[in-house]
Amino acid sequence: MNATLMPTGSVSTMRPMSLESSVFRSGVVLRLNAPIEDLRGHGEAAVERLRQALAGGVPFIKDRKRARYYEVRLEGERFYIHVLRNADKVLLLARWEEERV
Repeated sequence: MNATLMPTGSVSTMRPMSLESSVFRSGVVLRLNAPIEDLRGHGEAAVERLRQALAGGVPFIKDRKRARYYEVRLEGERFYIHVLRNADKVLLLARWEEERV
């Protein structure tokens, strides 16, 4: 697993990112190339969006109470994931759409 410091404006994902929340503006991204296991049936399309975002690097929030648990954000949706030790696999635990303001 790599956490890379880079400007969030240069992160390439499937969709352009809107980073209104300051916690996602740190410039630190999570970049992984590991298999993703969808534990709750969120669908292959959601898994593929997450896979491509992680491959290119995506802003994240680390769960302070749990090791290797992260919230990652794409345009209009968020994912809650767990990265197994040695980054062998990513477990997709939750996905939700953000409220439009």
